[in-house]
Amino acid sequence: MLLKKMQQYWMSILKNKKIFMRNYYICKIFAMILIVLIVFTGCGQNRITEKEEKKETVESEMNAEVKKTVQTFRSVYMKEKSELNTLKVKRKIINCLEEKGYAAVDCDNQIDMVNREKVEEFCKAAEKEEQATVDIVQPNRDSLQY
Repeated sequence: MLLKKMQQYWMSILKNKKIFMRNYYICKIFAMILIVLIVFTGCGQNRITEKEEKKETVESEMNAEVKKTVQTFRSVYMKEKSELNTLKVKRKIINCLEEKGYAAVDCDNQIDMVNREKVEEFCKAAEKEEQATVDIVQPNRDSLQY
């Protein structure tokens, strides 16, 4: 009995082509929309990973630059390890940074900034809305601020 009813149902659908064709086009449009959505959402993920990779690259370059900067005054640091917080040692460290071409200033504002010309050039470029960069190194009690 059930088999007979199912056969009648499917035969009515096949005989009435309008219903069958309308459902076919709806399914086709629905499939196209799904494909387009899948393609666009998949492409967005690549952009996120590219940004993350670029950020990691920039951070690793910055870390390498900081390590290089620390090497410039490592000898002073090792010699004066017991008296790191004195003005004399800070002055020596800042002089080492000046010799290597870095703009540097102490955190207590007791020593004048060295290589301030680079910072002034940066400020002038910023006023003209040009792209520019400057590195200012600030040795403090515990670490190096970059």
